[in-house]
Amino acid sequence: GQMGQFVGTWAYERVPSYKQYTLGLAAASRALWILPLFFAAMWSRKQSVEGAPFPTENWFQLVAGVACASALLGASSASAWMSWMRALVPADFRGRFFGRRQRFVMMGLIAANLLAASWVGWKPEGRYLGYAAVGTLGLVFAAISTWLLSRVPDVCRVDLPAKKGSL
Repeated sequence: GQMGQFVGTWAYERVPSYKQYTLGLAAASRALWILPLFFAAMWSRKQSVEGAPFPTENWFQLVAGVACASALLGASSASAWMSWMRALVPADFRGRFFGRRQRFVMMGLIAANLLAASWVGWKPEGRYLGYAAVGTLGLVFAAISTWLLSRVPDVCRVDLPAKKGSL
């Protein structure tokens, strides 16, 4: 996923809006998680109706693939997001802004992991509904955070002059 930082740095220089680039990649990265939920629901229904075994290994491979693709897209938007926020946040407040943001991000991650750890093992009637609950909650909060990010104003793109001798 961190390879996305290299791709993102190259790609965001070619778009007119940091905001649109960041939102597009963030929305795509987050929306990918619909796939594992969709296939889990489809295979669970097939298991209920036809008695077919749930393809657990296939599902976990799908989750791993989605995680890699999502991380690549998410990391690709990181450089543009940082440029966007750098232009919005006054220089004398940046340290406090990014420090507080990091503090709240870490508190959110810790709370989400504790909640997920308590729900993942939930299996009423042998169905892994804990995974479904965690995945659904993740998608809901991804949609909310993308919506909140869309409310942040865009900035005028300022291109730096090319250095002498650069391509």
